[in-house]
Amino acid sequence: MVMLFLIACVFVVANSMGIIRGYNNDDCMIFNTIGKFWEEGKVPYIDLFDHKGPLIFFINMLSWKFFHCEQGTLFFQIFSIFIMLIFLFKIAKLEVKSNWKCLFFTVITLLFLGLIYSGGNMTEEYCLPFITASLYFTLVYLKKYVDDKVTKHSIKYAFVYGISFAVCFLTRVTNAVGICVGILLILIILIKEKEGKNIFENALGFLIGFLAIFVPFAVYFAKKNAFYEMLEGTILFNLKYATNSASWLQGEVSMYTVRLYLQHFFPSYMIFIVGLLKFKKEKNAIGIFYILLGIFETILFMTGRLLQHYAMICLPNLLLIVLELEKSKISKNYKVVVYSFMIIGCLGISIKRYIKRIVPDHSAYESLMVQIPETEKESFIAVDVSFRAIYERYDVCPYYKYFVLQDFQASNSEKLYQQMYDTFLNGHVKWILFGGNLEESFMKTIVKERYDVVAQEESIGITLYRMKD
Repeated sequence: MVMLFLIACVFVVANSMGIIRGYNNDDCMIFNTIGKFWEEGKVPYIDLFDHKGPLIFFINMLSWKFFHCEQGTLFFQIFSIFIMLIFLFKIAKLEVKSNWKCLFFTVITLLFLGLIYSGGNMTEEYCLPFITASLYFTLVYLKKYVDDKVTKHSIKYAFVYGISFAVCFLTRVTNAVGICVGILLILIILIKEKEGKNIFENALGFLIGFLAIFVPFAVYFAKKNAFYEMLEGTILFNLKYATNSASWLQGEVSMYTVRLYLQHFFPSYMIFIVGLLKFKKEKNAIGIFYILLGIFETILFMTGRLLQHYAMICLPNLLLIVLELEKSKISKNYKVVVYSFMIIGCLGISIKRYIKRIVPDHSAYESLMVQIPETEKESFIAVDVSFRAIYERYDVCPYYKYFVLQDFQASNSEKLYQQMYDTFLNGHVKWILFGGNLEESFMKTIVKERYDVVAQEESIGITLYRMKD
């Protein structure tokens, strides 16, 4: 346990330098902003909007509450990775007796995570412990079913699935694809074995687990008259987004994008191949489980955007692949070569990225922000600005609820477009820092009619506007 905790600490610190040094421009800073102002009394979805579930904002709120800085999430990141490592180790123990081998395979899996970690504090990271725990209990049941012909499924496992699904639902629901595959296969087995009573018991266990996580958030937002808004930000907007989004395969597919997919999403399609080989050899439910995992995860990753952190949810697949390799009759020398290649490859790519990393220069923002009088900073909003930590950096609360990615969000929902347009048209924010393409923005006429240009930083394409007197 101590070793796994130390490994988790080293991993998170080594891969979260953007958060530690305060220059991360990823989505994690959106979550951090909402968390900061939630802790100060604002209400997500009512005062600050983003299209994610409330759990990710809640974690960031707790980090501000207890640590009073954006780096506070590191504690939750370390804890999350630590719990994930425990269950990865337990999965390895299902197939391998040696603790040292289990630790070795767990570390190999973690090294791959370093390739797709995207700076940390992402929804997938906080879902991983629950995804891995659910996978562990699914495999425990399937092994009992295959080896000992045990058909009944423990209600305790179903309770864990319910909790895990709720965590994914309240962050990014597609993170639950692997959990859902396991539940589907278990349901098919129970139906096949005519375990009707056990199905009911497990459904009840799942529901209790789900409600244990969901109800506190539902009650809180209902009391704040924001329950529908929570559902809109968590589910409804994302359904429209998924409908409007084109697959990366429909765009300009280059050698770079193909390499990105093959490299980062390796566990999702390779588990399908491993599953086919396993089922051909053993003809059991575990092989079918691997095949289904590969099918559903590959469909998910091929029908949306190609963002590397999406692949984090299939990380445990890599451990399953390694364990199947270890069990195979392939020569020991060949296995050593494969393990060495994986370790060197992951470390090599990670080190190369670290050396070539580009640290964003935000000094240009400083020259613009100093032009806003202290007495007017409370009347400020940034629109389509890539520096997503701008609010906490300058300790400015967004004037409007739509405070980030405005044109992106407006383009994916007609309702949201109109709400956003009306907010900026009828609102009275004095200062706007604009970083998008004004000619294509929903704000084009609003800005030209109601605001004057105060200053520009052409090097980063940012313009500061002030409302006309």
